[in-house]
Amino acid sequence: MEINMDGDRQGRDNDTGRSYNFDPSRHLLYIVKDLNRDGLPDVFLLFTWPYMRGNAEAQGVVMVQHRRGEWRVGCEFDDWGNERGRFVPQIGPGRSHGWLNFRMSDGLYVWRRSPAAAARMECVPAQPAAASRGNARPR
Repeated sequence: MEINMDGDRQGRDNDTGRSYNFDPSRHLLYIVKDLNRDGLPDVFLLFTWPYMRGNAEAQGVVMVQHRRGEWRVGCEFDDWGNERGRFVPQIGPGRSHGWLNFRMSDGLYVWRRSPAAAARMECVPAQPAAASRGNARPR
């Protein structure tokens, strides 16, 4: 089922006002990095849609490739980002298990072997307090 909250505007801004629908060209920010230097891209995605985030930090995920073409969520995070289409994770210089650590506005993230599959890595908050605040959600 498709929901259109804009009536005749069909999800686009125009002279009658801003769209209430999700527009990935405006509401999805991304940064591509190679966090483990395996030659495969890893992608930070930040969902800045105002109707999803309200006045809180935006939700984001790190998508990693286990093998070429096989994507999965490495972890979830929260970040303030900004409405000008930019957010900048602070990457490195520290490493864990060969993967670059990174910092978002909700804290430092490090890497560990996934309990679900030993060959896979996942990022987790370095400070357990971040997870207890509800801001950091390892997958």
